[in-house]
Amino acid sequence: MPRRDVAPHLYPNHSSADELVSRFGLDRAIAELVTKHRPYRGVDDLLRIPELARLVTPADLFVLVGEAVRTLPQPARLPITERFAETDASSGISYGIAVDVAGERRAFLADGAGNEIASAELSDTDPPVDLASLRIGGVHPYELLRLHPLDRARVRDYLAGPVVHEAAHLWRRLRDQWTRLDVREAAAVDWLSQLLIGILDLTRAKPKRLTSVADSGLPSTTPDVDWWDGEALPAPETGRGDLSRRAADDAVFERIRKRGRAHHPLVAVQFALAREALTAIDPVVAPTPIAVAVPPAVRYDAPSPGEDGALGRVLVRLVDVAYHGDDIGSDWSYAVTVDDHATKILTNGQHAHGTTRTWDRVIHDRCTPDVYGASFHLGLGVSAREHDAMWDDLGYANVNLLVACDPAYPLLQYRTELVVPVRERRWYGAGRRTARLRFVFDVETSCR
Repeated sequence: MPRRDVAPHLYPNHSSADELVSRFGLDRAIAELVTKHRPYRGVDDLLRIPELARLVTPADLFVLVGEAVRTLPQPARLPITERFAETDASSGISYGIAVDVAGERRAFLADGAGNEIASAELSDTDPPVDLASLRIGGVHPYELLRLHPLDRARVRDYLAGPVVHEAAHLWRRLRDQWTRLDVREAAAVDWLSQLLIGILDLTRAKPKRLTSVADSGLPSTTPDVDWWDGEALPAPETGRGDLSRRAADDAVFERIRKRGRAHHPLVAVQFALAREALTAIDPVVAPTPIAVAVPPAVRYDAPSPGEDGALGRVLVRLVDVAYHGDDIGSDWSYAVTVDDHATKILTNGQHAHGTTRTWDRVIHDRCTPDVYGASFHLGLGVSAREHDAMWDDLGYANVNLLVACDPAYPLLQYRTELVVPVRERRWYGAGRRTARLRFVFDVETSCR
């Protein structure tokens, strides 16, 4: 087995601080922060470390996030159950709040075709959105780093279009329009629009002075638009390896980070990731244009074949099942599918509403050469059935995890949650209730 100190990838949940420093060149303080706040369920959790955004340099940021997006699990995009949307009459931009099956609420901006321009989870603190959950064009800024250059160029061209330009200036009109959103929700949409201004100005072909409160003529109650000092921006068309371009980008990063508000460090981090992804695009020869819907899908490296006789092992364990939402009965059974290779019917019997049942049961244990020494996707699907005398109540959900089987690490562990909504069936249809069952899984990968 290869030695641990020649690990090909950075694993935020497993790599030691010494390895992060010696092999990947991270600053010692950053490396110790990464090891201190484990475990991470995704890159969002990394960005939520307050000290990281205040201390990290752009160089360390691109290494850490660029590697972590390969090796940390990808959070599932849960189905939307409710959407409260309004449309701006002058631009056709829709905005509002979307609620998923787990009850998480996201503010969003979308174009007339339904493509998501920007979104972020709501926050109970200032700012009114969780900046770590920001998505631009349907993907996180850190996911843009993993896109093919052609796809990144398409995202850049879409952001430079008139529709997104209108969305970036929606905040100027939002307070003058009657809206059914409450004050906090409207403030979250306002913030998304303002963040788009920064993204556009930091990635436009001809940088200009960014909008500030003083320029806008808006009252002082306007949320913090003034995260930029108006100094000249470096031209993005300068080559990514050019030292003057890198030094200028670092200066932009520091000036945004030091504007004085608590959220500015994370704003600087998100802007740096977007600027790196959308301006440092190497030329790619494409014989014919390829039509790709916006937002494009994130692409990952294809798994490489394993060594002769080498096997990768994948073990999935169900940890517990929690029963929340509405009480629709207590006679339950569950079926779990892992990559269509194994299906388990779990006869649970009685499971009372508002309780959590601990399982700690292995539902999948498989060895295969296909996953040796590679990152790969692991699909988990769960169906839940509440048994009734006439009609059973059924629900289904799935998640696609990005995991790794790396010979440099004897064992890698991941944890994921899956929420299954189960709608009560009634012959008359009215007054239906929805139960939500939260399944917790532990996933282990190893190579031998």
